[in-house]
Amino acid sequence: MSRVRVEYSWEAFEARRRAINDVIEASFKDGSWKRAVESTIGTGGITLQNHLPGLALCKDVKIHALCDANPATLEAARKQTGAPVAETSWEKVVTRDDVHAVIIASSTDTHADLAIRAAKAGKAIFCEKPIDLSLKRVEQCLAEVDKARVPMFVG
Repeated sequence: MSRVRVEYSWEAFEARRRAINDVIEASFKDGSWKRAVESTIGTGGITLQNHLPGLALCKDVKIHALCDANPATLEAARKQTGAPVAETSWEKVVTRDDVHAVIIASSTDTHADLAIRAAKAGKAIFCEKPIDLSLKRVEQCLAEVDKARVPMFVG
């Protein structure tokens, strides 16, 4: 059985880090943000290899909450970040008052619903691509995000 190893270029890593930073900056409309408190929903490979190391480079970001359906993966991410909150329920993370922004890095079939719930909760959003496999569902999601007037980046 062969294993696939995904390699990321430094340019791709930096572009993703900048996009996440832009989401966080945009969540503070008056430009006076000091420290964004952020949450990651989905703590699998892309999060462990890309998002968490990138966020560690952002001095104004604190990872406060992590969420994953797999307790072992969740614990690995918690140990890597020291995040005080680790939940298997995304509802508990998205509705927290002490979280300003979320990264949605879960399975594709959950992206649209999570983005809508995060938008309704007033969170800035970075969503892994694709938002959904259905164009109609993508349009519904973007309409809800627009209605909530929160920043959302897809990468």
